Amino acid sequence: MRRKLQHQLRLDERLFSCTGNKLFRECRVASAGENSLAQRARFATPTRASPRLQNRGENNPYTFNIYVTAGVKHPSIAEGPVYTLHEVSSEPNLRTVKKMIREQIPDVCIKAGIFWLPKKGKQCHTLCTEVDFQTAKEEYNNAGIVKNVRLAVAVLSNSGVGKPTATIRRAIIPHDKKAKKRKTAVSPSTDSDSDASCDEAAYEKFIEQSSDKGKLKSSNSDWNTCHVELRKALEQDGTLDRYGIQHLSLWTDLIQDGKVSGAHEEPDWRKYLNVVHVEPLPKRGMGLVRAKGQNDVLTTFLMQQEMRREEERENEKRRQRQEELLRQERQEDRKLEKQQASSMQALILHALSPRPQFGDGLSTCSSTQLSREIPTLNQGLVKMSVKDIGDALLTLKLGRYVQAFQDQQIDGAVLSHLNDEGLQQLGMNEQLHRSVLLGFISRKLLG
Repeated sequence: MRRKLQHQLRLDERLFSCTGNKLFRECRVASAGENSLAQRARFATPTRASPRLQNRGENNPYTFNIYVTAGVKHPSIAEGPVYTLHEVSSEPNLRTVKKMIREQIPDVCIKAGIFWLPKKGKQCHTLCTEVDFQTAKEEYNNAGIVKNVRLAVAVLSNSGVGKPTATIRRAIIPHDKKAKKRKTAVSPSTDSDSDASCDEAAYEKFIEQSSDKGKLKSSNSDWNTCHVELRKALEQDGTLDRYGIQHLSLWTDLIQDGKVSGAHEEPDWRKYLNVVHVEPLPKRGMGLVRAKGQNDVLTTFLMQQEMRREEERENEKRRQRQEELLRQERQEDRKLEKQQASSMQALILHALSPRPQFGDGLSTCSSTQLSREIPTLNQGLVKMSVKDIGDALLTLKLGRYVQAFQDQQIDGAVLSHLNDEGLQQLGMNEQLHRSVLLGFISRKLLG
């Protein structure tokens, strides 16, 4: 009996444990099912008929770089150094970007012009409102993320170029994003940089520089006064007709700049031909009748061309006379060379010709030549050929005269009769070289 009761208790406990676990599992499954249903409802995949959901990456903040070109040339072309704004957040608006540009570029003048540039090219596009800024970012949008944007701003150095005119360009927005754009688009900015005092000062300086560079000379009373005085002074001297309008304007500018003292000091027109194109008429052309008014410069140009042709003819005649003089000089040089060659040949023939003998067997020559012209003393020099004489000159370090001796066919017999004057006729002009060769001749003759 006792065993039966214990067995029944075990069965009851086992049944209770099984029932409790089952109920717990059912509760847990129900909770998990509810969570999964909630998640399915949240991330449910839309049917083909339903509109596509927006990419969730667009709502996530990201950073990108802004490359700003400091300088805008006419007509609306960005050109200048490029500044980089690193890791700009996608959340800031156009006003924040302008503030960052002012901090990065010292001489920027945003009120004079700020633009955005396409991916390829330097053409400026309008960047006045937040809508324009969104358009610029759409240009560089890649799978919902903007990696970089190119902008351009005007600087003070562009004041003389004139304010550029930018084109208006809107990015093509897909149809499924138009609704979002209508909901999230920001109203046009009323900033226009009027609240930036620093940019106001820069814009005033920009306008001031532009007005200074574009000022007409006619409005400058000092320049007009100087110009009138210059014309009066030239008219009194009777030389006013020599100059055209461009000459007088440039002359007045030089007087104003202090480079020319006044009407009595004429500028060097050759330095300013890129401005006046032609020089004034010379004084010898003052008697010619010249047109007035608009044809003044043209008449000056034609007369100047005629004067230049006359100078070219004179230069040609002068060149021909110089060529004739050079030709005559060359003829005289050739005659002189022929005379020298003839005299050299005569000297050589005279040296080789037989000479009268004295009673003691010596020829009629000076005491200096006597020691060289004694054939009985040594016949070694007389027997030397032209080649041997050349080798001897090389040995004596007189190689520069070898060619001249060979051209004249100077052998040992001829060399034994040459004196200092004869060596000089052969082209040996240095006294030291002649002395060396004469010493060699003496040694050979005396053995």
